Amino acid sequence: LLLEKRGKIIKEELAWEIERGKHINNDDLERAREVYRRFEDTWLRQVFDEFDALAIPSAQVWPFPIEWRYPERISSTPMDSYHRWMEVCVPVSFGGLPCVTLPAGINDDNNLSIGVQLFGKRKDDAKLLILANDYYEVTEDLHSKVAVAESPNACLTIR
Repeated sequence: LLLEKRGKIIKEELAWEIERGKHINNDDLERAREVYRRFEDTWLRQVFDEFDALAIPSAQVWPFPIEWRYPERISSTPMDSYHRWMEVCVPVSFGGLPCVTLPAGINDDNNLSIGVQLFGKRKDDAKLLILANDYYEVTEDLHSKVAVAESPNACLTIR
């Protein structure tokens, strides 16, 4: 699970990232910039015309055993890389959006929690923090007792 690289112990997945990064060239960077421009023009601008904030699960699966490198499947879908099990977070990170993660529930099977990420448009950090505080106050009993969210893949929108 861990590799030694230049005298330091790192996870195999990080070594994979480093090796892939060494082969990125200017054409790759330009393609990535174009993908981002399309993402920004089509999704980022439109979604916040209708909503002040959105909420997504903090991960696509409940916490898994520490012995796993990452989940190899979600339901019947195989994960082709360690990124896939957490790709639900990509639009928020990719968009450089303000985001806060809050408790959402605890799994009865292993008593481990999952969160919900509230995110908003750029430069709306203060508005998002107020909303996060309101959410936390409304769901205060969730933090002191075991509760199970119906599905960690559900999407919640806040108007």
